[in-house]
Amino acid sequence: MKRLDIEPTMEVLIESLRNDSAGRNGDIIDFIKMLADTEGPYAYMIDAPWGDGKTFFVKSVELLLNAMNPQSVDYGYDHTELNSVLSRLGDTDFLALPYYFNAWDNDFSDDPLTTLFASMAAEFDRNDLLKASKVKVKDGIAAVIDAGLAVGQVPFRISGAAGALTSESLIASFKTKAEIRERISRLAEESIVEVANKLVIFVDELDRCRPDFAVRLLEQTKSLFCSESIIFVFSADSSQLAKAVGGMYGSGFDTSKFLERFFDERIKLCPVDSVKFTGDGVNYNGGNRFDKLARELLDSKVLTIRDAYRIKRNLESARHYCLEGPNHELPQMIASCTVLPLLIFIERDDIDLYRRITTGADFDAVYEYGRVFPSFMENVRDTIVRLRGNMHGSEDVSFSDEDCRAYMRDLCIAIFGSTEGHPEHYEARERLGGFCSPTFDSRVYKQLKFPEIF
Repeated sequence: MKRLDIEPTMEVLIESLRNDSAGRNGDIIDFIKMLADTEGPYAYMIDAPWGDGKTFFVKSVELLLNAMNPQSVDYGYDHTELNSVLSRLGDTDFLALPYYFNAWDNDFSDDPLTTLFASMAAEFDRNDLLKASKVKVKDGIAAVIDAGLAVGQVPFRISGAAGALTSESLIASFKTKAEIRERISRLAEESIVEVANKLVIFVDELDRCRPDFAVRLLEQTKSLFCSESIIFVFSADSSQLAKAVGGMYGSGFDTSKFLERFFDERIKLCPVDSVKFTGDGVNYNGGNRFDKLARELLDSKVLTIRDAYRIKRNLESARHYCLEGPNHELPQMIASCTVLPLLIFIERDDIDLYRRITTGADFDAVYEYGRVFPSFMENVRDTIVRLRGNMHGSEDVSFSDEDCRAYMRDLCIAIFGSTEGHPEHYEARERLGGFCSPTFDSRVYKQLKFPEIF
């Protein structure tokens, strides 16, 4: 098994920017222009639901900021690959030193600020990270950390950044907030100045952190980072973050208003065309029954990027099973091309409904869910026409919506009903197939597990 979503590696980010796969290049360019015009101290919140590409967005901004700064990091890739995007920024003297911090990866610590600086120190200590003045930059960060930890008599140097993670609180080590603010400002205004005019710190995955870690990180950065040269960019699902923080303060506490005090401006990302973004593979534009219904289902949903990867993986497996599997008889065919696509979306949208269907507790639910989709009703009606045409020797047959409901009920009884001593199950199978009573692979319909080889 592989991860369902794509990691934002350098190669993936470059390809995404070059092709504007997420349709967000315009937003990325506009945001960089905003950063260039922003005077610190300032904090942005990049707000979007879980799985909707916040990490792709901030890492794309980070990548472009590095590409814009000749003194910045050399990752060994050709910046000309991004020229088509960079050209949209026009002439600018904006030089930023970006730093990306994954808060969720580091919330094991009790002291967010120690972790942030230790992580930054380790990053800026890498060989050849900065083409010029890297000594000043890393020594500036080291001065902040070493001064604080020296109070607690904990030896620490830049080469041992991990030592900070088990030390006493950096905040507690300083005698006053004024002293740490002064040291951070000196880091930004004296150390960074030779390679950039702004230090942009991206704090990602804040909504996935322990609530106490997230709140302390917000409080510390708000009160201690007061330099005109520092901009923070937090990314989170604000509604989820508010719910998590609300658990700390109890019901009745206005967590949304509480969180707003930490951000100067909220940037809400426009939804991504997740189906287009995850477009490698089947596009479901074919004329077969499965593709038509899958297309209607996809078009009817607002999916995050993560949701789209999961849905489309299951759809492609189901499609292969439908078109290539052992579905030669009419009941199996209509089940695989009609019931399976619905089940994949029901399992994603309403797990309780999915369980009622797959345990045989509600035989009418599939019809109720599917009847709003034209392709679903077309499939059911065509099946009834073919079934009655074979029975009466003619395709000139009439039927009602109640006939469609009854057929789908029989189909669901045959797939999900119990075979142990229930005449209803056998009667439904006979109505579906006459002397050739159909059978269905329970792994496929009850667990959405699709055989690899038929």
